[in-house]
Amino acid sequence: MMFFLILLAVGWKLGGATSTQRSHTYTNVGLNNKAFTEDVVFESSAKTALHCGLQCNQQDSCMAFTFDDNICRGHAAVMTPRSNSRPAVGALSFYKENNQKKKNCNEETKRGVVTIYPDNSTPLQVYCDQDTDGGGWTVFQRRQDASVDFYRNWTSYQNFFGGLTGNFWLGLDALHMLTSRQQYELRVDLMKWDNTTGYATYSNFSISDSGDNYRLTFGSFTNGGAGDSLSYHRGYQFSTWDRDHDMRSGNCAQQYHSAWWYRDCSMASLNGEYKPNSNAPAGHGIRWYNFGGNLYSHKFSEMKIRVA
Repeated sequence: MMFFLILLAVGWKLGGATSTQRSHTYTNVGLNNKAFTEDVVFESSAKTALHCGLQCNQQDSCMAFTFDDNICRGHAAVMTPRSNSRPAVGALSFYKENNQKKKNCNEETKRGVVTIYPDNSTPLQVYCDQDTDGGGWTVFQRRQDASVDFYRNWTSYQNFFGGLTGNFWLGLDALHMLTSRQQYELRVDLMKWDNTTGYATYSNFSISDSGDNYRLTFGSFTNGGAGDSLSYHRGYQFSTWDRDHDMRSGNCAQQYHSAWWYRDCSMASLNGEYKPNSNAPAGHGIRWYNFGGNLYSHKFSEMKIRVA
């Protein structure tokens, strides 16, 4: 049994309090479903499910409610069947549809620029790719022209720069926040100057925190015609021109005008200087050795992650 309950609360009085202006749609998750016993934000009496919903409507922390035998319970979590929850026989269970906080682009249906909440509280504006290989990708890097300078310092790479609909870098802190909470796969999309495309995918992708200099970790290369140019960098820390963490005596980021998880120095470096054509000195440019070679700089690159 599925139906919707739309509550419009505009100055209605309920239980002696006046609600603020808000509108939410609630979806019934079915009779004889299970209701959470944890994350209860309030419990009170109510005459009907409508009255119960109005009480939930007045609290931002209330994401779902159960109405059972005139008892109204509001919950901070979405109500779905779980082994540690009690059966709510005869109960009406609803969740607040248009107030659910999406944690990643897998949970989001919109494409393009959206706001997600990786830790369920901190808003993060990202670009969701819902078209590539089934969608659900959170894009964290894109290069498509020379309008944004990627030769930047450590602080810049910790944070966001660029524009989400063009060239951008999401930020190392944001990458850590995302990948430390769920298991992700990585996809790298590339385009050559003759518009030939290739990609590479990797399992179990994650970035450590600032204390470990955002070390790159992933499982293995899984697929893609662009070949594997990233495994050379697995386990290495991030470097910029002002923070050198590579294995070379010099600074790879400074030498090649980039910022990357350098080893000694690179087989891949997608944050290098954007070139007007494919020609680049060895190690320079937007580099993916197995899809172009040592002297090739790509026209387009995009790095994205999806919950595995």
